[in-house]
Amino acid sequence: MGASLVDHNLVDVSELEAANERLLEVVKEGIGRRTSILGLLATEMNALNEDELIAHQVREFSIAPITLRNVEREETLFRDLEPDQLWATWTVPFDAQESFTFLATAYYLSSYVREYWEEIFGGSIIWFVAGMNDISEVIEWQEKEFAQRR
Repeated sequence: MGASLVDHNLVDVSELEAANERLLEVVKEGIGRRTSILGLLATEMNALNEDELIAHQVREFSIAPITLRNVEREETLFRDLEPDQLWATWTVPFDAQESFTFLATAYYLSSYVREYWEEIFGGSIIWFVAGMNDISEVIEWQEKEFAQRR
């Protein structure tokens, strides 16, 4: 994700390097589960404006933005997914129609994230871009659902 942010001129290399160093610190402290390069750059370092990132992705890739607070969550889409998968990729499924799965992500610029989910859902994905707060609210909901199933 970081290299893509640099490639798209959304952050510079020095900002990415600083965010990578900070991420390593957070991981060593054991509090890094929800921490990401994007989150560090946008919130802690103020090196990236998330609204501008979303606008860039909409403009450059013709994907639609979505606000997940208004979307009814389809529990069957989460049945076989672990919360860690969602946190690691900052991506959540939110609907399915026929053979298509609708995914919202804060990490669309990461080819790894897109490939990962295309493998899981067989490539029939319609992508949407969402803010990190929206994504985290859905993952937190899914974590509660997952805990109740155990």
